[in-house]
This record gives sequence, C-alpha cells and structure tokens, in this order.
Amino acid sequence: VRWYRRASDHRSLPEAQYILGVLYDHGQGVGQDYQQAAQWYKLAADQGHMEAQFNLGALYMNGQGVAQDYRESARWYKLAAEQGQAEAEYNLGVLYANGQGVARDNSEAARWYRLAAEQGHADAGFNLGALYTNGVGVPKDLVEGYRWFTIAASQGDQDSVKAKDRLAARMSPEELQRSKALAAAWTPCKSKVECDARAAR
Repeated sequence: VRWYRRASDHRSLPEAQYILGVLYDHGQGVGQDYQQAAQWYKLAADQGHMEAQFNLGALYMNGQGVAQDYRESARWYKLAAEQGQAEAEYNLGVLYANGQGVARDNSEAARWYRLAAEQGHADAGFNLGALYTNGVGVPKDLVEGYRWFTIAASQGDQDSVKAKDRLAARMSPEELQRSKALAAAWTPCKSKVECDARAAR
C-alpha cells in the first residue's frame, strides 16, 4: 500500500490511484473504507481511467462512501461505457430502463444492453432478448429475441434457458431455424470499434 501511495502522489499515475481505491474498497491490506475508495477512484476517474469510472459509478449507485446519487452513478457509468466497459454498459442500460438518474428511455436501454451483450455479458443478453420479444425500445422481433436468449443461455444464464423455451412455442420452424443459425454464428466482439459497428446495425 505504501508504494501505491507514493506512486499515486504523482497525478500522472491514475493506475496507482485506482489500485488504492480497490484496496480500500475491498479492505485488502488496509481497513475497508468506502470514502477513501471513492476519493482514490475519483482521482483516477478524472484522468479517464475506465475501471475507476465504473467503480465510482457503482459506489454512487449503492451509496457506499458517497451519498446515493443515481445521476452521478449514470454519469460515471456512461464515461466508462463510452470506453467499452461491458458492466458499465449493462448498468447504464438498467438505469435507462428504470429511469434512475436519467430520463426513462427503453431505446437507450436497448442500445447499451446490445453493446454489453456483444461482448458476452449474459444479463445484458437476457434483457436484450426480452426487449426484442416484447417490442420494447426496439421493433418486436422474435428471431432476435430467441437469438439473444440462446446466446445468454449458452453463457449459463438460467432465466434465458426458460425464456427461449417459452418463446420457441410462439415461433414457426423457419424462424427457429434462422434464429438458431444466427446464435450459432455469433462470437463476442474483440474491440470497441467492432462492438459499435454491430450495435449500429
């Protein structure tokens, strides 16, 4: 911890500041202190450190070390999400879906879920499948809904296993075949540029 403190004294070393935040956040080598964690995350986050931005967003969401503030949570999640952090993209989607800290906007929720799902985030895949199935925030598309449930199910999401089985009963054999082929051909995107291009389709 002492070495990280020395390194973090140089404002050009956001990684050291981030690591100090993690140590205080989880009580590793120091007493757990969310206020200290938030302070160190903020120093790194202000310099564009993606994981620090995400963790600071989580502290604001949960009211740990800072007053609970969904608007601040959304702000920091968005900064991390814009750098391609999948969990931040998913959490930002949840905030848009629930209207917490941002105006409720299901199309924005779908956009952020898609970006996270394209990286292999199972919960985002399930939520995206549900939006397509119900035509919320996106045009209703059972083929897309089944595809995302199948992808999320393959990642171990049990809700998606049940959802795709229920949805299959509403689909024609041709739709099922097409959806299964799309799911089988899917692979996680390997870069932010690739993820952005897929989500724009």
